[in-house]
Amino acid sequence: MAKPVRMAEVIRTSLLLCVILLPSVLIARRCDRQVDSLVWSNCLECSVNAFLPNPCPSGYTQITSGEGVQRCSYLVHFGFNFGLMSVPGCQHNCRRKVTQKQCCEGFWGTDCQGILTVKVLVKPC
Repeated sequence: MAKPVRMAEVIRTSLLLCVILLPSVLIARRCDRQVDSLVWSNCLECSVNAFLPNPCPSGYTQITSGEGVQRCSYLVHFGFNFGLMSVPGCQHNCRRKVTQKQCCEGFWGTDCQGILTVKVLVKPC
Protein backbone atom coordinates (compact mmCIF):
# COMPACT_ATOMS: atom_id res chain seq x y z
CA MET A 1 0.00 0.00 0.00
CA ALA A 2 1.30 3.46 -0.90
CA LYS A 3 2.35 5.75 1.90
CA PRO A 4 0.41 9.09 2.02
CA VAL A 5 2.59 12.10 1.23
CA ARG A 6 2.24 15.20 3.36
CA MET A 7 2.00 18.62 1.68
CA ALA A 8 4.93 19.98 3.72
CA GLU A 9 7.19 17.22 2.36
CA VAL A 10 6.13 17.99 -1.22
CA ILE A 11 6.86 21.71 -0.78
CA ARG A 12 10.21 21.05 0.92
CA THR A 13 11.25 18.63 -1.84
CA SER A 14 10.14 21.04 -4.57
CA LEU A 15 12.09 23.90 -3.01
CA LEU A 16 15.17 21.75 -2.63
CA LEU A 17 14.99 20.66 -6.29
CA CYS A 18 14.54 24.26 -7.43
CA VAL A 19 17.54 25.44 -5.44
CA ILE A 20 19.78 22.57 -6.56
CA LEU A 21 18.61 22.00 -10.15
CA LEU A 22 17.39 25.44 -11.21
CA PRO A 23 19.75 28.16 -9.95
CA SER A 24 18.12 30.61 -12.37
CA VAL A 25 15.09 30.66 -10.04
CA LEU A 26 17.25 32.57 -7.56
CA ILE A 27 17.38 35.52 -9.99
CA ALA A 28 13.84 36.32 -8.83
CA ARG A 29 15.39 37.83 -5.70
CA ARG A 30 15.82 41.14 -7.55
CA CYS A 31 12.86 43.33 -8.50
CA ASP A 32 14.66 46.29 -10.06
CA ARG A 33 12.59 49.19 -11.44
CA GLN A 34 13.22 51.59 -14.32
CA VAL A 35 12.81 55.21 -13.19
CA ASP A 36 13.30 58.57 -14.92
CA SER A 37 16.27 60.71 -13.95
CA LEU A 38 15.59 64.39 -14.80
CA VAL A 39 18.25 67.13 -15.06
CA TRP A 40 18.49 70.62 -16.55
CA SER A 41 20.98 71.54 -19.28
CA ASN A 42 23.49 74.38 -18.88
CA CYS A 43 22.05 77.90 -18.75
CA LEU A 44 22.64 79.74 -22.04
CA GLU A 45 21.25 82.69 -23.97
CA CYS A 46 17.77 81.62 -25.09
CA SER A 47 18.32 82.30 -28.82
CA VAL A 48 21.54 80.23 -28.77
CA ASN A 49 19.85 77.43 -26.81
CA ALA A 50 17.24 76.99 -29.57
CA PHE A 51 19.85 75.94 -32.15
CA LEU A 52 22.01 73.54 -30.17
CA PRO A 53 21.79 70.00 -31.61
CA ASN A 54 21.89 68.28 -28.21
CA PRO A 55 22.08 70.56 -25.16
CA CYS A 56 21.60 67.68 -22.71
CA PRO A 57 24.42 65.80 -20.94
CA SER A 58 25.66 62.58 -22.53
CA GLY A 59 23.13 59.74 -22.20
CA TYR A 60 20.15 62.08 -21.66
CA THR A 61 17.30 62.85 -24.06
CA GLN A 62 15.96 66.37 -24.52
CA ILE A 63 12.33 66.78 -23.34
CA THR A 64 11.72 70.49 -23.93
CA SER A 65 11.85 72.00 -27.41
CA GLY A 66 12.86 75.31 -28.98
CA GLU A 67 14.65 77.64 -26.58
CA GLY A 68 13.79 75.50 -23.58
CA VAL A 69 12.52 77.11 -20.37
CA GLN A 70 13.54 80.58 -19.19
CA ARG A 71 14.38 79.76 -15.58
CA CYS A 72 18.02 80.68 -14.97
CA SER A 73 20.63 83.39 -15.36
CA TYR A 74 24.23 83.36 -16.52
CA LEU A 75 27.08 85.85 -16.16
CA VAL A 76 28.37 88.00 -19.03
CA HIS A 77 31.90 89.46 -18.75
CA PHE A 78 32.31 93.06 -20.00
CA GLY A 79 36.06 93.22 -20.04
CA PHE A 80 38.57 93.53 -17.23
CA ASN A 81 37.44 96.91 -15.91
CA PHE A 82 33.69 96.72 -16.46
CA GLY A 83 32.84 93.63 -14.42
CA LEU A 84 30.01 91.13 -14.76
CA MET A 85 26.31 91.30 -15.48
CA SER A 86 23.69 88.64 -14.75
CA VAL A 87 21.50 87.94 -17.80
CA PRO A 88 18.33 85.81 -17.98
CA GLY A 89 18.84 82.53 -19.83
CA CYS A 90 17.13 79.30 -20.85
CA GLN A 91 17.62 75.63 -20.04
CA HIS A 92 16.31 72.37 -21.47
CA ASN A 93 14.85 69.59 -19.35
CA CYS A 94 16.61 66.27 -20.01
CA ARG A 95 15.70 62.68 -19.11
CA ARG A 96 17.23 59.22 -19.02
CA LYS A 97 16.08 55.86 -17.70
CA VAL A 98 17.94 54.61 -14.64
CA THR A 99 17.70 51.18 -13.04
CA GLN A 100 16.73 51.52 -9.38
CA LYS A 101 17.99 48.39 -7.67
CA GLN A 102 15.68 46.81 -5.13
CA CYS A 103 15.03 43.39 -3.70
CA CYS A 104 11.81 41.43 -4.10
CA GLU A 105 9.60 40.98 -1.06
CA GLY A 106 11.27 38.74 1.52
CA PHE A 107 14.84 39.55 0.42
CA TRP A 108 17.25 42.19 1.69
CA GLY A 109 20.78 43.59 1.44
CA THR A 110 23.02 44.57 -1.46
CA ASP A 111 22.80 41.08 -3.00
CA CYS A 112 19.18 40.39 -1.95
CA GLN A 113 19.77 37.58 0.48
CA GLY A 114 16.79 35.88 2.06
CA ILE A 115 14.81 32.74 2.51
CA LEU A 116 13.21 31.32 -0.62
CA THR A 117 9.51 30.68 0.00
CA VAL A 118 6.65 29.25 -2.05
CA LYS A 119 5.21 32.77 -2.42
CA VAL A 120 8.46 34.00 -3.99
CA LEU A 121 8.56 31.08 -6.43
CA VAL A 122 4.95 31.57 -7.52
CA LYS A 123 4.98 35.39 -7.72
CA PRO A 124 8.52 36.85 -7.54
CA CYS A 125 7.69 40.55 -7.85
